[in-house]
Amino acid sequence: MAAKIQAPKIQEQLTEINFFNYDDNYFNKCQLSNITIADAIDERLNFDEVIFEKVTFENVTFSELKLSDVLFENCIFINCDFSEVIAHRVLISKSKLVGANFGSSFLRNFQVSDSNLQMCAFSYADIKGARFTNCNFKSSDFFESKFDGVQFYECDLYEVDFHGTSLDGVDLTTCQFQKLVVSPESLSGCIVLPDQALAFAKIFGLVVSDTPNYE
Repeated sequence: MAAKIQAPKIQEQLTEINFFNYDDNYFNKCQLSNITIADAIDERLNFDEVIFEKVTFENVTFSELKLSDVLFENCIFINCDFSEVIAHRVLISKSKLVGANFGSSFLRNFQVSDSNLQMCAFSYADIKGARFTNCNFKSSDFFESKFDGVQFYECDLYEVDFHGTSLDGVDLTTCQFQKLVVSPESLSGCIVLPDQALAFAKIFGLVVSDTPNYE
């Protein structure tokens, strides 16, 4: 049985704020909507009980970002660096994160649904309690990441790099992947369908025959 992922805990009434006129690095119980945040380089921003709705992030570097009880809905991320982000109870929905960098991130109770994450980098990430639903991960990178209770549902994993990441207990039966980058030792305990197991065999160069060859 899949572990339960905690949803963001956000109060119903939030104050709409102007990001550009906000002097504090700590954003609490507020909402940002219909804006573009571009060419921003900030360190150690902290968002707690915050909703981002229809926000575009472009050429943004938020190093050591902290997210707690945060919702991103219908957002666009262009050339963004969120490496070393610490996120707890975060939901990203119906958003585009093509090429975003989440390298060396620390993610807990992290959910992404109905989103485009092509070419995203999660290398060296520590991910515990996460669910990805109906997401496009084509050519994304989970190189040497640490998984604990990570779930993929109906995701496109074509050419995703899982090299050095243990997939023990990870269920890929609802996902698509004709081609993956993965090491054989990482597959122990991974849950797949028979035809997916065949795809893995082809990835490692095995020739699978339908009938015995007695010649």
